[in-house]
Amino acid sequence: MNHKAFSLVEIIIASMLLLFVAVPMFFMFRQSLHQTEASLDEIQAMIIAREVVDSVTTIKMSLGLDRIYDISDSNDQSPWLNISVMRRPFLWEDMKDPDLRSLSKLVLSPMPERFRRMIKIYPANIGSKDNHRPMLDAKVLAVRVEWVTPGATEFNRSLELKTVMTRDEVYLR
Repeated sequence: MNHKAFSLVEIIIASMLLLFVAVPMFFMFRQSLHQTEASLDEIQAMIIAREVVDSVTTIKMSLGLDRIYDISDSNDQSPWLNISVMRRPFLWEDMKDPDLRSLSKLVLSPMPERFRRMIKIYPANIGSKDNHRPMLDAKVLAVRVEWVTPGATEFNRSLELKTVMTRDEVYLR
């Protein structure tokens, strides 16, 4: 019997070596996929937040800083206005003039259900935390985007974007 073939022991050793190489690579690719998904979610959240900032900035340019009302204050505990649940996000409903009312509408694109966007608008302050005074010519717009990661049941990730809106584009010092 002069048959040349692999023995069972050689096949088992080769399979074990393949497993020792393949299993860590599988977990490495899986981790890479999760990191890529997380990065895409963060990019999408930044785009959603930037869209809100652009829409409010357009309203400020159309109506002026005085028509943008404070929605909250700078306190971290103050509530956010959830604009994701608003059917038509008009932030300034008390305007009687239909032209002004149409200019006050946030123009936002639809987003996935697992995301939500919220805003705060409050006066900008000068000084330290203990000794500050509000600036009359500037307001802070804070946008918070929260989302649910795959496998989670509640909002577990968030991103905040803040910008200062000024009257007539006066530069702050």
